[in-house]
Amino acid sequence: MGVIFCELPYEKLRIRLLNEVTIECMAHMGNMVMGIAFGTSATVWCKSLKPEYRGAFCYVDYEDIGEGNKPVTFPPLNARNKSASK
Repeated sequence: MGVIFCELPYEKLRIRLLNEVTIECMAHMGNMVMGIAFGTSATVWCKSLKPEYRGAFCYVDYEDIGEGNKPVTFPPLNARNKSASK
């Protein structure tokens, strides 16, 4: 039996975004960072494609949060951010 490929609606959106817009920056937040039991992300998009542009990305983990439910430093100096390419 052969493999049946079905293009899901979000895959069409993903392809369109990759071809038409640029991610300026993204913050990925782990479980409980925003007081909820799942991770989330925040992304800033530019409505034009900039192939040479390198976006800024960071990860915020629960251990990076201090008083007032804010990161102690931003971007946090956690292992994931230290290993990210500059």
